[in-house]
Amino acid sequence: MDKIFSNPESLGLLMVFSIPIVSVLAYYWHETVKTRSNNELKQSMLERGMSAQEIEQVINAGVKTDKKHAHKTAS
Repeated sequence: MDKIFSNPESLGLLMVFSIPIVSVLAYYWHETVKTRSNNELKQSMLERGMSAQEIEQVINAGVKTDKKHAHKTAS
């Protein structure tokens, strides 16, 4: 292990390979936490007696749609 940290080339290779791996793991961890939070919110709304339509409105309230889709639903 000491050889890895004493050799600058080895340390550089370790960094080059570890940064993408950590980035991918962080992305999927974030997506998992976001999905879990979203599911807990939906469960909470169901327990309060909200209908599926009300839940859908709340969930989609912060979602931006493209202009074409928004225009089609408005007409």
